[in-house]
Amino acid sequence: MKGQVAHGTLLVQMQVLKLFENFIGDSIAMSKIQPHHAEAFIANCLASGLKVATVNKYIRTLRRVFNLAIEPRSYIAEGRNPFTMIKERKKAEKPIRYVTTNEYWALMDAAQSLWWRALISTAYGSGLRRGEILNLTWGDVDFEKQLIRVSPIERSAKTLEWEPKDHESRVVPMSDKTTLLFADLQAQSEEGHPYIFISPRRLAWIIYR
Repeated sequence: MKGQVAHGTLLVQMQVLKLFENFIGDSIAMSKIQPHHAEAFIANCLASGLKVATVNKYIRTLRRVFNLAIEPRSYIAEGRNPFTMIKERKKAEKPIRYVTTNEYWALMDAAQSLWWRALISTAYGSGLRRGEILNLTWGDVDFEKQLIRVSPIERSAKTLEWEPKDHESRVVPMSDKTTLLFADLQAQSEEGHPYIFISPRRLAWIIYR
């Protein structure tokens, strides 16, 4: 019986891994797979009509598969499991409308400015809430490790007091695309201005109001 269970588990892992491979393409090395690939795969599964329970099973299975690739096989480095930060979806009474990969690229193509492309890329690749994105500062971004930190902000001469929902401070991965867009956006930003998506003019208006 134990042998049958183990064989069944392995078969499921292989099937789910094949679905993921078909989505991202078989030419990408396992060590190059990023969290945004994982998030895009899950979003695509949900957009295709799969049940939330099935998609959550995919998340758990692929997280397990990539953990096995780390230890003991060392195919990827410690801490580089692309599914580690992917949260299981909550079952909702009403169906949730998810943005597909094609719709995301259509949005990016239609974006009229670098600001919008950076915001769309951040929202799609990180899963941050709207308020978390708008309150991001350059100090929250680790370009070298490609991470975004969500943490409280104290009021100062240049910043507004802000607290994440439920006081939930956390760190999320940043895709290669978002990293490049942030670098370009930072180069255009006013020196000394802390916010990524709130302009100096907008900040002045908020403080005045």
